[in-house]
Amino acid sequence: MSNFSFIIPVYNEEKTIEKVILDIQEKCYQIENIEEYEIIIVDDNSTDNSQKIIQKLDKAKYLKNLNNFGYGFSLKKGIKNSKFSNIVIIDGDGTYPVDYLEKLIDEYNKGYDLVIGKRTGNNLNLSPFKKPMRLLLKFIVEFATGTKIQDINSGFRIFKKDKILSNLRHLSDAFSFTTSMTMTFTYSKFSISYVDIPYNLREKNSPSKVRLFKDSLRTLQYIIKIVLYYDKIKLFVLISFLQLILFIILLLLTYYYQLLLIPSFIILASSIITFCIGMLSETYKNDEN
Repeated sequence: MSNFSFIIPVYNEEKTIEKVILDIQEKCYQIENIEEYEIIIVDDNSTDNSQKIIQKLDKAKYLKNLNNFGYGFSLKKGIKNSKFSNIVIIDGDGTYPVDYLEKLIDEYNKGYDLVIGKRTGNNLNLSPFKKPMRLLLKFIVEFATGTKIQDINSGFRIFKKDKILSNLRHLSDAFSFTTSMTMTFTYSKFSISYVDIPYNLREKNSPSKVRLFKDSLRTLQYIIKIVLYYDKIKLFVLISFLQLILFIILLLLTYYYQLLLIPSFIILASSIITFCIGMLSETYKNDEN
């Protein structure tokens, strides 16, 4: 038997938040492994009727940010105000199926530090730009951590509170919270498992708050930040490798179109310099240790 704190970040989710809360309450009543639970809603300064809807529901603790501080900030606030050692995070937009909660808990009870709902189905990459962006970020994260990661930023997951509290300072306040969390847990050698779940469409008239280009850049920013903290040489090797690829492409174009060789060799020199800087940074880190 276990106790769970459910943390739900909310920003203008009046169309879906009531159903998500009621579904969690119903599911917790059905699952025998849950002895006690709490639901903490962190409202990121919504401008719709989300607050009125949440406050009329039983067993839902309501917290509100006085400004719009971000998805990750809201999750951190909920985690800090939780009373149980097992944390479940899930979005308030209804895209994650609460029916799969028991499967995640069963996997979590095997002793994992983190269990992630791995999203599946045709609803995951409806935008033509989302899939290549996800694949690019996934490649960078897997290269940096040296580990295959099945879903780097799923928002439906269960984890141990004590494992994340000591790492909150490394995690993003924005939508890249889950990506930075996955990387931090991986670098920290915490045990991680995945459970396949379907990913639902959002309700009509309930648009996504994710801004693909801007939030992808923020995610990349936090990926770089975490890599620099845990294993900075990987970042320099990656940049050097990309520069080397660019050198080869320019060299081929130079050969076929009779262009000047100077730009190609400038890129090659930059690749070598970047790699050397990475080696020096690694040497400096080892000297400090």
